[in-house]
Formats: sequence, C-alpha cells, structure tokens
Amino acid sequence: MIPLKIIPCLLAVLVVSARADIISPGYKPIQHVVVFTNLYTFTNYYFVVYPRDSQSGISSNSSMGEQAGFVVLNALNPSAVRQNRGFYLFAIPKALYARTGYPLEEWFTNKVPGVLKSPRLVDPIRALPISDPRQKIVNRYRIEGLPDKLDLIPVDSPAPSPGESKPLKKSEASALFSLSCAAAVWITIARFRKRPPFVASLKPHDLRI
Repeated sequence: MIPLKIIPCLLAVLVVSARADIISPGYKPIQHVVVFTNLYTFTNYYFVVYPRDSQSGISSNSSMGEQAGFVVLNALNPSAVRQNRGFYLFAIPKALYARTGYPLEEWFTNKVPGVLKSPRLVDPIRALPISDPRQKIVNRYRIEGLPDKLDLIPVDSPAPSPGESKPLKKSEASALFSLSCAAAVWITIARFRKRPPFVASLKPHDLRI
C-alpha cells in the first residue's frame, strides 16, 4: 500500500510521466503532427490549439498559438487533453486578441462572440510498437466555414515518405492513446513501490514544435 504522505508526489510524477517521459516496454516514441493546409489564408484570425496544458494561473499556459500551419501533438499534455475530452482548434479575431496580447481562458470555456471552435481533432499518439516501421503520423485538415463557423475537412495525404504513415482513423488513434496512458500509470506505480519514499527533482520535458 502506498503511504499517504507520498500520494501528492505520485500524482505529480504521473502527470509528468503521461507527457511521454515513459514509453511502455515494446514501444518506441514517434512524432504525431496535425497540418492545417490553408491556415495562412485567414489573415484576420489568430489560431490557437487548446488545451496545451492544465490551467496553472497563467492565462496563456493552457493554449498554444498556431500560426505556422502545423502542430506537433507531442507538445500537448495528455492529462489536460483527457480532462477536456480532446483538443480543438480555435479561431480568434485579431481585433479581439489585440486587446490583451494573449489568449484568455474564457475564450475557450464560454461562448464568446466571434471566437470559433473546431470539432474535436484526432487523439495524440506518442508511441507505436517497435515492430512498426513508422516514425511519424501526419493528419491533414483544410479549414472551411469562416467567418460563420470553423470546420476542419480531412485532406487526403500524399504518398508517405519513408518512416511516415498515413493518417490514423479516430478509433485507431483513441485505442493507442488509451494504451499509452494506461502503460505510463502502471509503470510509474511499479517504480514507486521499488523506491524509498522520496521523489528526486524532475526536469521539465523539452517541448518543441
């Protein structure tokens, strides 16, 4: 039985572990990318991916600006994505964004006039079996519907380059995502049972897009 005094430490490590610090045995880390093929054509909007991380009192911490036309899903906190029941693309009028210079949490949790929310995107995949030759998964979407709504239309991908895969279906992505999270929790608990009741200092994972 895990002592009560180390439960907060365990919870902290579980969050860090879920962010891809731990890969279950027999699996390898991969890169999962979502590409918005025509995002650059909508110059009156500032695009944001939400959630990036759990709320921590910093208004811009839970979201990630998306102006380059792609996002690496490994930069998203799996715990925050799970709590939010997926992640989404938001289109924010630049006139509204200019009032603060950073996104406000209320833009994502309330119906703010002019702020548009996409349908749920594919679940992030962080690992595949070692036997799988793929090193990258790419999903492509075309933005449509602005300024009335924000629709994302799946785009057929070109022939994948060596090590790159065709997009996964949502059912396949959800299954792999759940498996990765479950494995991370199991491994973390197993490690704590073998360790003394203290937690070494943890370095934040270097997240890059």
